[in-house]
Amino acid sequence: MRKYSKATISILFIASVAAILLLVAPSHRSDTERCEDVAAAQAGSDVGIDAFMQDTPRSTCFKQVGYDVQSQTLYLVFRTTGAMYRYTGFPQEAWDSFINDSSLGGHFNRQIKGKYSYVRVR
Repeated sequence: MRKYSKATISILFIASVAAILLLVAPSHRSDTERCEDVAAAQAGSDVGIDAFMQDTPRSTCFKQVGYDVQSQTLYLVFRTTGAMYRYTGFPQEAWDSFINDSSLGGHFNRQIKGKYSYVRVR
């Protein structure tokens, strides 16, 4: 039978206790935060989209807009309702044209509305 030093036994014991605590310890996140993650996942894994959203104080239509280059996805938060929508298959050129237009709402109505698939995110 192999003998272990007291130091080795102590380290193994502490590591075991730490592992058990990680498994059984409650999350530091609130139930609301966990529910928001589940809702976002059901809406298409939009967790983290706030990182690239930008405020649009000049727009009376949108509170925030954002674009994910990798997935070619447009995100819009409407000013009046606060509802966020995700538009898929939105090319980079369309984003550039939209974000540089003097009227985001007008551009939306002329060039985006009814032309791209969308889903309400929140």
